[in-house]
Amino acid sequence: MPQLQVRQRGEVLRSLNLGRQLSIGRTPDNGLPLRDPSVAVRHAEISVEGGALLLTDLAGSETGTFVNGYRLTPH
Repeated sequence: MPQLQVRQRGEVLRSLNLGRQLSIGRTPDNGLPLRDPSVAVRHAEISVEGGALLLTDLAGSETGTFVNGYRLTPH
């Protein structure tokens, strides 16, 4: 099963097993809540499709989603 590691400044804060889908957002009802004002309520989603991971930006132009310093295209 794929795993997601949440890191801050190189330190692993949390490890999560990825099922079919993981929501990321500011509120506690998300699979990965990130309590930061720059994170939207439903910010992004990670899904497993055919053994590959797909990260979808749900926030759109509101705040954007970045991976390794690169901004993802909304939706």
